Order: sequence, then structure tokens, then C-alpha cells
Amino acid sequence: MCYSFAALEPGGFAVLALLIGISLIALWVRRFQNFPGKRGFLLAHVGMIIWLLAVLGEIQSETLECKVYWAMMAWPGIAFVPTAWAIFLRHYAFSVPDDKSRAECWALVMGPLLVSAAAWTNPLHGLFYGPLTRLEMVDGDLVGVYDHGPLFYAAAAYLYIFLAISTFVVVLGAFRSSKAHRPYFLMMIFVNGVPMVANLSYVVFGITVLGFDPTPFAFSVVLFLFTQMIFANRLFDVAAIASDLLFLNARNPVLVVDGKGDVVGMNESAEALFPAGKLGTPLCKWPQIGAAMVPGQAPQPKNFPANLDIMGRHLSIQVTPMTQALKSQNTATGLVIMLNDVTDMAKKNTSLEEALLQNARRVAEIEALRDDLQRQILLDPLTGLHNRRGLYDTFAQLKAQSGDSGMVVALIDIDHFKSINDRFGHAAGDRVLRDFARALRVHVRPGLPVFRVGGEEFLIIFPKATLPEIEEFIDSIRASLEDGKFVRVREPEQVGFSAGLAQWPNDGADLDAVMKCADDRLYQAKLAGRGRTVSRSELLRLVVSNEGSS
Repeated sequence: MCYSFAALEPGGFAVLALLIGISLIALWVRRFQNFPGKRGFLLAHVGMIIWLLAVLGEIQSETLECKVYWAMMAWPGIAFVPTAWAIFLRHYAFSVPDDKSRAECWALVMGPLLVSAAAWTNPLHGLFYGPLTRLEMVDGDLVGVYDHGPLFYAAAAYLYIFLAISTFVVVLGAFRSSKAHRPYFLMMIFVNGVPMVANLSYVVFGITVLGFDPTPFAFSVVLFLFTQMIFANRLFDVAAIASDLLFLNARNPVLVVDGKGDVVGMNESAEALFPAGKLGTPLCKWPQIGAAMVPGQAPQPKNFPANLDIMGRHLSIQVTPMTQALKSQNTATGLVIMLNDVTDMAKKNTSLEEALLQNARRVAEIEALRDDLQRQILLDPLTGLHNRRGLYDTFAQLKAQSGDSGMVVALIDIDHFKSINDRFGHAAGDRVLRDFARALRVHVRPGLPVFRVGGEEFLIIFPKATLPEIEEFIDSIRASLEDGKFVRVREPEQVGFSAGLAQWPNDGADLDAVMKCADDRLYQAKLAGRGRTVSRSELLRLVVSNEGSS
């Protein structure tokens, strides 16, 4: 069997770390917002995981037979990665929506299937890995040296078709794109060429990493790089492109001043506001705004007024200094000056503030009404405890807090409650329910919700708890109620209760299953004479006792 491995070698640790990293990235990308080619990008990760698993199996195998077996098992991932990669680049580079193309589906299914079939049937024909395949010691490690047959080179040619398609896609993008986008396509060409160079170095020159084909390691690095660049907006530097667009198309006038005080850039809005201004001239010679400048001195942000009136418009001035690396942050190498037209804003400011104040009052009233309604919805009107409506949300929140520590659900039922109603009336019964609920709230720690889930049934969820400690806690509540008299009609009435306990996740995977288990144990407590708590151990004891008595 080739599924029994020795202790991990250093190479195995490296591949395992790479495998874990690729898997975590795939999970993170899956949860992230959509982007063009996301499906192909995720599928490339899946193929890479299959590939690395086979590499790990080959590294850890000690016999030639097992190494060849894992080499054959790697081919579904080997064929799947470049196929999905080419599809991803097509969608991502040209912003093609992730529709289900029939051609892409056939490529993802049939190509890897045929390549894998050729590899898996090698023991029948020997045309994939030939008879000269052997074990050799390389740098102290026993590695497989493969005699590549004609089917191997046919499979490699198939892979190169998709690697070539990937390269063609990014090269075409570089030629078709504008100058602003071209550097990013060149970056994609460089990164896309890394796995191709790695594979050629292995197939043609026999270069290996840890004695193995370096292609999966190169592809893993590429996936890491592309993931970082995509989610940092550095593949197509959106921030730089957006800066140019904002500057050129901004509705507000924008001036760019160099360290000497000369105006070196302005947008169309600035040209319309300063028709007499010319690029290359000192800012101090410009009309209106130049009055704040001192001739012969570099402009400083503090020298500009906060506001300026030009051509009947009220403008606020926003000055942003530009600095260069390795220079003092107090020395500006240039300034960006934005003139914001706030004329209409100033006129409407007063009415807007009044409207905002009125809206704030209305929002406060609505929030108060909403909070009151929420409390009414989630609380039992008789006892003031929580009702069933918030039970599932509370269970989910406490489950997240408990983690692996588990939780205990206690289902409590007042004993002989029907007789209290029959003997003393429903008003007395309601008073018993209120007093009993108050007693539970006194004993349960603050912040832990207590639910009324039925007529005389109550439920408490204890996070990070075990059955023995909660059983002891419930019994202590029962003991404290022994001297309590809840009904003051004719004669005092002692109120007791029975309880069933169940633990998540041992007694059920979800709340319904845990409550069903707790209800069964509550039923056992009733059968056993009431006034007791039944947990798992108590239930087993009762069952044994019942069997013995029968």
C-alpha cells in the first residue's frame, strides 16, 4: 500500500506548509467579493491542492512503485491547473463575466480526464513512464528519476497549449491596452512565465527542487503573488489609474505646484477659472491666488488662506504637500491645490443643519420605538423572561463563544403545576410562574438568558459547561426553593421542579437535537418520581434500575 508514510522529511514539511497555505488562500478567496475570473482562480487552487498532495505522497514514499503511483496520481491536478489558469486570465484581463461557457467546461473536464487516463494506465502500456524509471540518491534523499515516454511528452504538450494561451492572453492585453494599463500587463507576462520556465527547466535540463519537478512550487508562488496583487489592487494599479482620472476629470479646479513655486499642472476646471494662468509660471504671478505667495520663496501650505472669492464664487482651499522618500517630511517638494466651490453649500448650510437636527430627533424616536418593540417581541409578557423567538440566535451566539468547550442545555418543568391551577385558580398559577421565574433569575448569573419555552417549562443555556457541574447547580436551585412558599391561598404550597440536561455537541449537533435529548431526560425525571435532575449518567442509572426491577 502506498498510503503508509514515514516521518515527515524536511522536503515533506515544506510541501505540507505550501499545501496548507494554498488551501487557506483558496478558502479566503472563496469568501471574498467577486472579481472577473474568480471561478477559474479558485479552480486553479483546487488543482494545485491535488497536485501538492500527490507531491507530498511521492516525497514520503520509500519505494519506486509508490513514487511512480503518486507521480501518476498528480496528473489530474497537473492538467487542471494550467487549464483553469488560462480561463482565469482570459476573464480577469478582459473583465469577462464568469458565465458557464460550454467550451471552458469541456476543457476543464475532458483535457484533464484524458491526460489522467494516459498516466493512470501506464502499467498497461509503459508509454508514460518507461522501464528506465529508477530510484537515485540526490543530496541524501531517495528520489525517483523518470524515463519519460511519448505519452508524457504528449501530455506536456497539452499543458503547454494552455500555458501558451495564458501568455497570448496577457500579450494581447498589453498590445490592446492604453499606456496607463500596459505596465500591469507586462507584470502579468513576467509572472505568468515563471511556471513555464520552471517546467521547461525540468523537462529539458532535468533541473529539480528537492529532487522533484519545480513546476508545482513555481505555480504555488504564482498563486500567492496573484492573490496578493488582486486583493491589494496592484495587478492593475487601480489607485494610480484612479488618481489620474480624478485629477483630469475633477469638477473642482486643481493646480500642481513644484518645489520652486511654479505651476506645472492644472485640469480643465482650473483652466476655466484662471484663463490668464500659464503653466511654467510662478504661482505668485497668478491672479487672485498669487497674492498669498511671497516672490522668491517656496510656497508653504500655511501661507494659503482658508477661503477665496473668485468671480463671485466662494471657494475653500485645500493644500496637500508632496514629499519624496529619504527627504525630510517637513520639506515639501510640491503642492496639490484643490479649490472647492462651496458657494451653494454655504447658503444651504443653515437649513441643512436644521433638517439634520430634526432627522436626528426622528431617528432617536424611531430607535426607541424599535427597541421597545424588539423587547416586547423577545420577552414573555407574564414572567419577563425571554421567549422562543430569540432562542436559536442566542444558541448560535453562545456556541461561538464556547468553541470546543461545549454547552449544557437545561430544560426545567414545574412539578404538579396543573394541580396548582386546579386548586387555586389560574391567577395563583400565574403568580407561581412569576415567582419561579424570579427565583431562576436570582440564581443564574447575570447576562445569561433564561427562556420560558412552554406553559410551565423553562430553558437555560450554559456555555463552556459540563453536565456534572450544571447538574450540581440545578440541584442547588432546587434545594434553595425547598423553604419557598409560592401560593398564599388557604395553605402554603411547596413548589418543586424536574430537570433534564443535555450537552452540545455530545448529545446533538444542533439546538433541536439537544432540546430533544433534554426533553427525553426530563420525561425520565418525571417517570422517576419528579423533583430530580437527569443528566446522561443519571439516565443510564435509571435505565439500569428499571431493568433490574423488571
